Amino acid sequence: MTLSALKLLKGLGARLGWCLFGFLAGMLVIVYLWSQTRPALSFWHDDSARYTKLTELPNLSETSWQAYLAHEQTQFIALSELLTKKVEMGKAPTAPWHRFSPTGAANPALYPINGNRSYWLKPDQPARFKAVLIHGLSDSPYSLRAIGEDLRRHGGEVFGLRVPGHGLLPGHLLDTRWEDARAAVTMAVRAAADDNPHNLPLLLVGYSNGAALSVDYALQALEDDTLRQANGLVLISPALKLSPLAGFAKLQRWLGKLPGLNNLAWVDIYPEYDPFKFNSFPVNAGQQIYELTRSIHERLSNQSVAQRLTDFPPMLVFQSVVDATVDPSAPIHDLLLKLPQNQHQLVLFDVNHQAQAQGYLKQQHQQLLAQLNSRPLPFNYTLVANPDSELAVNALTRSANSLEASQEMLALSWPRNVYSLSHVALPIRPTDLVYGNQRAVDSKLHLGSGGGLGERGAFIVSMEQLNRLRYNPFYPYLQQRINDFADSLGANQHPN
Repeated sequence: MTLSALKLLKGLGARLGWCLFGFLAGMLVIVYLWSQTRPALSFWHDDSARYTKLTELPNLSETSWQAYLAHEQTQFIALSELLTKKVEMGKAPTAPWHRFSPTGAANPALYPINGNRSYWLKPDQPARFKAVLIHGLSDSPYSLRAIGEDLRRHGGEVFGLRVPGHGLLPGHLLDTRWEDARAAVTMAVRAAADDNPHNLPLLLVGYSNGAALSVDYALQALEDDTLRQANGLVLISPALKLSPLAGFAKLQRWLGKLPGLNNLAWVDIYPEYDPFKFNSFPVNAGQQIYELTRSIHERLSNQSVAQRLTDFPPMLVFQSVVDATVDPSAPIHDLLLKLPQNQHQLVLFDVNHQAQAQGYLKQQHQQLLAQLNSRPLPFNYTLVANPDSELAVNALTRSANSLEASQEMLALSWPRNVYSLSHVALPIRPTDLVYGNQRAVDSKLHLGSGGGLGERGAFIVSMEQLNRLRYNPFYPYLQQRINDFADSLGANQHPN
């Protein structure tokens, strides 16, 4: 190559390098300007390292259930002290509805039971089964508390786990890892299994990300014979599939660590008006559930694991056909159809066919239902729907490998103003004091009735968020199915 050619290539490389540098610098400027339009962060968005008294235990694999509850007590005391200190510094929120206002209506510490904390419920009579309940991401044990109380009344000893990183400050989700959640689930199951001289059946109930953690634990128990396998899983709105774009969360997390760009570490930055669920959602939380679900799918496809899937415990899965948080088809295509037959059950909740909004709904749910109706399935399938000209619903059930359906009329109806269930609605009773369909006379806060009518843009949060259905009008049916499923577990005892 001639000297002139080398000089030409060197000049071209320099120009390309400067172009790339200019492009990246321009992108950083655009990202910086965009970040300045986003809401400012507050002390509750700080990571857990900022407040050492609020940090989680470092090694849950060596922690007992009692020690976890005792440490949790110190964490919530420290949170109360932090809020008091922020008041003295004039940095506490003053809005009467704010979760982190010491006297606010959404302050969970002012409720008779702080639903953000783990709980341990024992039946009045000797227990007939054990149950471990695992809530979702940015959520709290409150979401499954009603189910836990009903299971206790049904004869279960219930361990309601607060997954690490939850219940205290949203900022704790900045540095939580899905492996920590896995370790906490293993700890709670170990507590239920160790104090079990009569080898009572063990039930795992998981909601959203907690459902993914339940599946993860069942796969672990297939791979590790020292772990007590569950006799059955109840999965509610399971989070089993995320967009591949979630894998790029690492880049946004990195940008969020640069000076002046720390609010980029958050997908959503909303006012914290909910006492039992974080409204703000960090990028890291989405990345962790992506990593968890990817691990589950890889292991389900692993040949050595596949050979043991005949021992995967029976499942009862609940899912709304309309779900803005997770893919409603994922429990079917990415789990149920990948497992051998083992008395698995799927319950889908259809949309309200008599709602005025029916004609405005997107049609993806119809495609899903058409797929299920076109062939026999290797699991029992129930559709809760109102196909007739009434609001009353019935349950259409097909047994595994059959296209014939039986019909059960339910003493339940769609509320006239509700067009579908939502991701957050399924485990919540209609009578719930915070999220239910009616406000109690003495309730501090009620989020179940939406934002009312008025001009658009008037609220500091979107009307879609305020109007999201937060309770399940068919909760009695869901609970009855869970109770029946728990009763069936005695026939599914596992040797370990």
